[in-house]
Amino acid sequence: DEPALAASGGRRLEHLGYAVVTATSPADAVELVRAQPAAFDLVITDYTMPGFDGLELARRLTALRPDLPVLLLTGFIEELPASVLEAAGIRRLIPKPASLGQLAEATAAVLSGHRP
Repeated sequence: DEPALAASGGRRLEHLGYAVVTATSPADAVELVRAQPAAFDLVITDYTMPGFDGLELARRLTALRPDLPVLLLTGFIEELPASVLEAAGIRRLIPKPASLGQLAEATAAVLSGHRP
């Protein structure tokens, strides 16, 4: 939700060779996917955002495109039951702050179809 963090995260992913589109609000992310659902291979989101949280974003995105993998960055890993994550369409949790290595591993694993 913070432009500087979105830009930094985008640059990190571009450094790994990915094409990146960033959004700074969950509503904007939903509209991007609604407009071009096939254009996205993966969504990486924070848990805490204005408007609605990362779980709700995942629910809305997977309602638009059920096969769209979603990674959730959060500092609240122990508070999120696996059943809630799975129901929302979250494929993987990434603890914050995430290292480039953690982000690279999680992104590659989810894009190749591997579950934790």
